[in-house]
Amino acid sequence: GWLDKYPRNSSAAPKPKWFVLTAKALYYMEGEGMPPKQTWDLQGANVVKIGKSKLKFNNPFKDVELTLGCGAEDNQGAWMNRLQLCINMASEVKTADIEKDKNGKVNLLNKQLHGRPVKSGFLKKYASVKGGKGSTASGTGKAKWVVLTSTHLAYMEWEGAPVKKLWNLKGAALFTSETLTEYRLRFCDAERDEVVFACETLDEMMAWNVAIQTGILKNSSDHVDSSVGVKESTIFLPAPKDVSAEDEVLVTLTLENGKTTTVKITCPVEGG
Repeated sequence: GWLDKYPRNSSAAPKPKWFVLTAKALYYMEGEGMPPKQTWDLQGANVVKIGKSKLKFNNPFKDVELTLGCGAEDNQGAWMNRLQLCINMASEVKTADIEKDKNGKVNLLNKQLHGRPVKSGFLKKYASVKGGKGSTASGTGKAKWVVLTSTHLAYMEWEGAPVKKLWNLKGAALFTSETLTEYRLRFCDAERDEVVFACETLDEMMAWNVAIQTGILKNSSDHVDSSVGVKESTIFLPAPKDVSAEDEVLVTLTLENGKTTTVKITCPVEGG
């Protein structure tokens, strides 16, 4: 894709170039489909963020230092992710397998990860909050790559970077709230360590909410209901359009054994 290439030893204005990333190298050309003008080896390289729209690629073993403008924060994040993952592969970095963390005994802290998580993506992270109701958070939220495994919630600066912090799902709780500009998730682990993540859309928040709540439920020691012999589930049902927040709704469920049961629930939000 197009990135702005800054000159290394001058204050001249950056120029747009077409960059291509492979598993072993990064190179650029004047335009898509044209011959490469320069190629940089990924082995031993590293990449860091500069503000919200630039990145710096360097390889101390090859005397390479390259500053690139990405235009927007989401494009910066996408390039950071791909570059870091390719650098990890080219450099044969020792990584921890997410999928082996089924019992929570694999130490993921400060490790670079590989494998398929339950869910992952960029979320805005706020400073930890202590107690209180709702998801009030201090400071300015910063984009972090968040990963949900079968036993932990973790974050890193971008995909492929080392894990900076993680929380155990066992005994945790999750709360949702809305502000004028974003949708927030407040996660509190069993040790009462809290963190707030913000989503841009309601659908994104609901998707993370379902995934994390399901993980919390699966890691609970008492998540099997012996009275009916089935595991509990977290289910989101659309409510009638004329239902308002806090209205009570009767829902009839048909179990696998053919029996039916009716439960009364309180609608948390209008129409949902």
